[in-house]
Amino acid sequence: MTDDHGIITERLRSLLECDKELQVVGEAGVRQELLNLLDHTPTDVVLMDVNMPVMDGFETLQQLKKLHPEVAVIVLTMLDNAPTLRRMMESVAIGYLLKDTGKDELCSAIKLAVKGTPFISSGMSIKMMQKVLHPSKEDEAEQTKNSRLSKRELEILSLI
Repeated sequence: MTDDHGIITERLRSLLECDKELQVVGEAGVRQELLNLLDHTPTDVVLMDVNMPVMDGFETLQQLKKLHPEVAVIVLTMLDNAPTLRRMMESVAIGYLLKDTGKDELCSAIKLAVKGTPFISSGMSIKMMQKVLHPSKEDEAEQTKNSRLSKRELEILSLI
């Protein structure tokens, strides 16, 4: 587990220790601690916050995957926006959980990560579906900018 708030790692440890199939093998507060821990401790899954001091989550994830490609990484964050989700998944995170995720969902995500199955928390999935079903003007502008369809083709699709 990697988070700069001790209370978060303590709470996570207590939640995970309730599941007999899971074992916490270490905790780290900064990038170098995490990388040192992984060099010496067999690890299947890392839970990692995005926003930490002295540690950019995106760079850390890329470095971690370069040095330890066998380790699955689940992002555990308060950031509930699509650009962060997209960037972390492009950086090969296998899971994305919001910090308000419950114990059962957290344990399920870890077990799925061990099997190589991607996972996005239900809270984030709901937010993403709301954006798709009820896009803001900014979302529509971004979609148009990134679309391979012309503006007219997008207008026709919206009428269907």
